[in-house]
Amino acid sequence: MSIFQLDPGASDFGDVVGEIRRRVEPLPAPRSVVELGFVFDEIDWLTKWVRGPGTKRIVEILGKSGASTEGASSEPSLAHAGLVLLVLAAEAGREMHESTRKAYVWKAVASMIPGELKKRLFTRKLQATADLKAMIRAAVSKFRLRNVLESGGQDWAETMWLQFGFCRSEAEDHLSDWLRGVRRPKPIRILLGDEPDFTGLFSESFSRLWENLTGLANHTVSLDQARTSLRSSPWSKPGWTDALLKAASRGRTRVSVPASDHDRAESDRHRELVSKAELHWPLESAPFSPAVEQRGMVLPSHLDDGKSTRYRNRQCRRRSLESERRYLSVTSISFV
Repeated sequence: MSIFQLDPGASDFGDVVGEIRRRVEPLPAPRSVVELGFVFDEIDWLTKWVRGPGTKRIVEILGKSGASTEGASSEPSLAHAGLVLLVLAAEAGREMHESTRKAYVWKAVASMIPGELKKRLFTRKLQATADLKAMIRAAVSKFRLRNVLESGGQDWAETMWLQFGFCRSEAEDHLSDWLRGVRRPKPIRILLGDEPDFTGLFSESFSRLWENLTGLANHTVSLDQARTSLRSSPWSKPGWTDALLKAASRGRTRVSVPASDHDRAESDRHRELVSKAELHWPLESAPFSPAVEQRGMVLPSHLDDGKSTRYRNRQCRRRSLESERRYLSVTSISFV
């Protein structure tokens, strides 16, 4: 019988730990919490358990953390308590609505924790205490979860984001930009293997989902395939599918431009037209005439409004050019 069929108020910490361990150990390392595959009813059960008997047990473990951190594999330890909290924290982070990433991830986590335990884990300003940091560090180390702490980093919030990738509200607003490589948050870049210092934290499952969503935006993947990818991915949730498909489709390009033999050989890098870019324009520089680069395509940005020119044997026209102090914004360059 699954522990989730029992009364959470009468369940032992050892049973909770055993259930989570059964999910963690078969997964290849490094892992992220969302890959454990907890569904809504199971998260609800764990929340009730933590708010019930779990609070007292975790507080006891914190009180003797020095002795229990490296306890026997069958004995609940600081790492086990940390893993339980990370499961709840990942769920809270995925559903949070605020977009200020570092400040509000702790607020979302704190919302899942009862009062007595919250006082041990958070300051009055809802920042992580030394106890919470110790739990997170023990959990990511023992269970080989993705983190930026073991390489000497101290970004605790970023380690939290690596457990769930992104939250729904932020993805709805920015997914189309992220798929084009614009302002991708660092945790997403890490999961995609695009951060040189953290290539060992690459996630194959996350990359597979990202590839399908990018394909949807670029017209190389069908809507049905993208929907299937979202429904089967641990990085998404059942109720998110339609919203994320809409967000990804919002950035779909209207024209595919393999303009030369070289471009066709690297067509995936050359499908997207520039829709928005920001460039530094030093005030002391010479008259401005740089090029705009987006995913391998270099387009001229020194055109007069409404006029066209030849570029890679194609006519292109810049519609508007706006500058303010040190920045240049190219709002549209299209082939005609």
